Amino acid sequence: MTSSLIDEQSKLVVYKPTIHQRQKNKISIMYIIKIILMIPIWTTILALDPFSITGSIIVGTGMYYFKDSLTCMVKECCHDHTSNKWIANRLKWSDLPEEIFGQHIAISVVSNLVYFHLRNPNPPKPLVLSFHGFTGVGKTHLSDLLAKRIYRQYNETGSSKFVHKYTATHLNKESQLSMLVENIFEKLEACDRSLVIIDEIDKLPEKYLDILLPYLDHSSPYKKSIFIFLGNSAGSNINNEVVHLLNSGKAREDIEYDDLENVVTNNAVKVGGLKNSELITRGVIDLFVPFLPLSKHHIRQCVADNLRRQHEFPDPFINPGSKFIDKVTDSIEFKDDEFSVFGCKRVSSKVAILLARKNRL
Repeated sequence: MTSSLIDEQSKLVVYKPTIHQRQKNKISIMYIIKIILMIPIWTTILALDPFSITGSIIVGTGMYYFKDSLTCMVKECCHDHTSNKWIANRLKWSDLPEEIFGQHIAISVVSNLVYFHLRNPNPPKPLVLSFHGFTGVGKTHLSDLLAKRIYRQYNETGSSKFVHKYTATHLNKESQLSMLVENIFEKLEACDRSLVIIDEIDKLPEKYLDILLPYLDHSSPYKKSIFIFLGNSAGSNINNEVVHLLNSGKAREDIEYDDLENVVTNNAVKVGGLKNSELITRGVIDLFVPFLPLSKHHIRQCVADNLRRQHEFPDPFINPGSKFIDKVTDSIEFKDDEFSVFGCKRVSSKVAILLARKNRL
């Protein structure tokens, strides 16, 4: 087992230059094609007198920027940070607690880091965040809410050229990993203000994420991009520490990031793609973000939110009513009658089933 893992890792080490060489070759070929296509244009320009050449350059430059500006008015484009048209530089965070429940720590630390990264015209490196906690507690949901706030097209349609999602369980072969890197390279080349989300990193073989290092550290040419890793690792450790803090008399809303920093940082890297990874030793992950377990109160909030957004009940506590919300909540599995085993993950299906049953009566 150990020797096969070493062989697999050694393949990756050899493979990295191959990927980057292919990318460089691709860029070189594109430049050559552009130069060839420009030859007839420059031949015509050189036949003109100096004044005509100057005028042509001025008019051509003006037309280019006018066309580019006109395109950005009607079509999603990758503009700089001074514009707020398609990629926001001023985000509204105040309503986040109404859309994701029980995660005051994650909301606070993530919103601050993203805010300063987006406002910085020359960030020192890409922003790299790693979300950790049990299933259904809001890791994917928060990354989706960020995408909606940053990218207008994603907020309006659920899709954007600059939001890229990958599931790590589809990347456990070397060929798939190389395709991921090539795909990410192409996306970042198209827009260095892209958001890359990689889910279930705890299910990857150790060190597999090292191949992304050139895109994440201080030498990366794509410093304005944002990377978010999602994983269930450290979930049990976070839950146990939260229980310990609550039993010691600390109110849940008084639990701070400092209370959980060591727990999430030390345990998130013990399994999966971050285990023994250069991403850790090189310090490219800006923050390990802990997601807290959800209590019955938070599940009730999830049920009400689902009824409001998915089933168009303006005030779910009146119609279908608090008793219905309690019934859905009671159908969710809890550990020691304290925290939901699957977070809010099964709320949607439970609501649909119980609503259908209620309507048949």
